[in-house]
Parts: sequence; structure tokens; C-alpha cells
Amino acid sequence: MDHDLMGLLESGLVTLKEAHICSLMYQLMAALNFCHENNFLHRDIKGSNILVNNRFVVLCCVFHIACVVTEICIVVLLGSG
Repeated sequence: MDHDLMGLLESGLVTLKEAHICSLMYQLMAALNFCHENNFLHRDIKGSNILVNNRFVVLCCVFHIACVVTEICIVVLLGSG
């Protein structure tokens, strides 16, 4: 991958058109849907964890704080009280 989304946006070298934004959101939602269908939570979605190449293909990265959704994980995420 060539760029992270945050770096790309902060550089000011690229102006995203509506079609780029729609594509980005579609790909991001598809990736998150895949994770959630497989009981997996990313837990750190932000611009610097979304990679974009020059063809505007999107990849989510940095899964080090992700978790598999289990009863224990839900208690940790939502708190016990």
C-alpha cells in the first residue's frame, strides 16, 4: 500500500472527489462488515490505520488491539457494571 488515509488527507496534494469518498466508505464498510460477520472487532479505526494505494484500493490495518467477540470480550468492552 502506498499511503495511509490520514497522511494522504493531511498532505494537501490530493483532492478527493465524491466518487473517491463513496468508494472509500464502501470498501471500509465492506471490510468492517466482514470482520463483524466473523465476530471480530477492530477497535481502532482511524485514518492512519486505513491504507490506500494509488488505484484507491483500501485496506484496514493495525489489528493489535482487536478482539474476537465472545461473552468475555463483551463484558470487557461494555464494562461489568
